[in-house]
Amino acid sequence: MKIQIRARDLEVTKALRAHVEFRLGFALSRFGEHIGQVTVHLSKSDEDRDKDEKRCRIVVSLLRWVKVQEIDADVYAAVDRAVRSVAHAIERKLAQEPARGPSLSEPLNGKRTKSVSKRPLVAGKKVDVLRISKVKRKRSSSPPRKSPPPRGA
Repeated sequence: MKIQIRARDLEVTKALRAHVEFRLGFALSRFGEHIGQVTVHLSKSDEDRDKDEKRCRIVVSLLRWVKVQEIDADVYAAVDRAVRSVAHAIERKLAQEPARGPSLSEPLNGKRTKSVSKRPLVAGKKVDVLRISKVKRKRSSSPPRKSPPPRGA
């Protein structure tokens, strides 16, 4: 899992970097094989100029992107809440994934198949592999329909 930390209008100290890496590593370690890259965007909130609030936006690359954003007065609290939210969102996304169609990691070889890989969804449970080939439809014996004549002709 590759973690990138980007900041705008904030200084990323060693302590803040260590906090982000520790929290993400702990929360997302169980999804390690599914996650490609994690990007953390830290900035001041643009929503209310009077308040000094910090924004933490986390983007995780799975088969599809998972994006979470949290705002808090303390940047550490915003990071904690965003990490908790992104872990929950990834868990939901991976639970939905088998019903979404073919896996992108397996080639289709010219056939349309529905594939479910053996990935742990819940601790200790695995999903069996399921492949369903597309069934060819029989053509009707009736002649094809003719299109109506153009208007005004």
